[in-house]
Amino acid sequence: MLIDKCDYILRGHVHKTSLEFKQTPDARALIIAAGACYDTRISKNCYNFVRLDLNKGYGTIYLRVWNNSGAGFWGKDTYTYKKLSHGSFVFPLNEYMTIPLPDGDSLQTIEEQFGRHTSRALRNIVSLIPGLKNTIERDEVSLIDEQLSLGNPIVLTGDAGTGKSAIAAKLTELSNSKDQMNMLIDARNLIHIQSESQLRDYYDLKMPLHAAIREMGRFKKCRLIIDQLDSLVGTTAATILVDLAKECAEYAGVEVVVVSRKREMHEAKLLEKLTIGSFKELTSQLLSTRGAEMVLEQIGILVPSPELTEVGRNLLNLSLIGKIFEQRPDFNFNIFMDEVDLWEHYIQILIDREGEFQGHKNAEMMIYEAIELSKKALNGDDGVFVLDYLPNTQQLRLISWGVIMVEERSGRFYHEKLRDYLYAWDATRRMLMPSAVLDEINIHKTRNVLVWMGKIYKHSNQSLHRQFVKESFNVK
Repeated sequence: MLIDKCDYILRGHVHKTSLEFKQTPDARALIIAAGACYDTRISKNCYNFVRLDLNKGYGTIYLRVWNNSGAGFWGKDTYTYKKLSHGSFVFPLNEYMTIPLPDGDSLQTIEEQFGRHTSRALRNIVSLIPGLKNTIERDEVSLIDEQLSLGNPIVLTGDAGTGKSAIAAKLTELSNSKDQMNMLIDARNLIHIQSESQLRDYYDLKMPLHAAIREMGRFKKCRLIIDQLDSLVGTTAATILVDLAKECAEYAGVEVVVVSRKREMHEAKLLEKLTIGSFKELTSQLLSTRGAEMVLEQIGILVPSPELTEVGRNLLNLSLIGKIFEQRPDFNFNIFMDEVDLWEHYIQILIDREGEFQGHKNAEMMIYEAIELSKKALNGDDGVFVLDYLPNTQQLRLISWGVIMVEERSGRFYHEKLRDYLYAWDATRRMLMPSAVLDEINIHKTRNVLVWMGKIYKHSNQSLHRQFVKESFNVK
């Protein structure tokens, strides 16, 4: 169909002037039909011409009709449409044009950039639990999708490991199945953004990002998902992304989801800028007890203990359980009494299995490298560590085990909770107290580390735990 390839269609044949807007789910066009310059003297003889002003961003259709008064003359057609008293129709180009204006981007360019960056963000999300053939169905996905269809923008909150990013990935997949456009933003990649112009440069656009999203929403529905917003708390980039979400939520054809933790006061304060407005807050929940049992059974643990089931309600913990089962199918998982048991055994099995393949010394070097990278990441604003060269042998092994991911020379841990645990695991072996931790890593990244250290000390050394708790109160 012409409408799939053309923004404007000029036609004749019908001998009748008309302006008609045709739209399908895939395309739309303005169809301009001219009358006949000469048909009969008893017919209305008409023509029209169109002028597009690319610099000012609007077009004008001039309607002309033959007037028989006197010797006759061509004049403004004020008869065909009553509201066009001046015989002309003015319209904004960006509503009907797919080619870019001088300071804008074509829909094709916008779609390509959105697709490229969305694919990159999806690569950073691990949704499949080891040992399972399919991702876990989440009730939150259908609930959010329903709210979006009602026109409600969403803030999705939840603790670490509850699968918020996996829900974001599923919402992207669901949107794709509806032939909508997606813009999935991994906020961690935008820590350096200080202005809107830097944001558009990052996405290789001429127009502001919000304008590009608006245009895509007009062309076909667009779903904007901002993931990992809590990673930017306290930065200019966080404010820019919140403003982006608020603005886009007002656009027709645009659905907005913001994903963030809300445990800390500064995280909640940032999200208030959305929730006091039109955004509806929903929570990413832990799995139900029965849901965790079913997943454990699918992994291969047929009779899980109540303690293991409780630990497995957290999806990140389930992922570790799946990885352990892959390496040690005969492992007795019912010795796990809490989360610390699980994570300590995960690290030990990682060392043991790496030792079997690469030797014990290389296994220890790999874990030491992971700890050093966790320190680098915890001292960076965006949780990223920068490699001096291409990944070394230990780093390649960590990539292979799914501990870290590296793109060019920049890397990060697949999950911040694993990064925090590795540092805490090492810090407790060095018997560090809170003041020493504050000397080693970024103060804004210490809370979750200190929580882990408290759990580990309580699990292994009551005396050090009491000392740790006492000093924790003193440093606050």
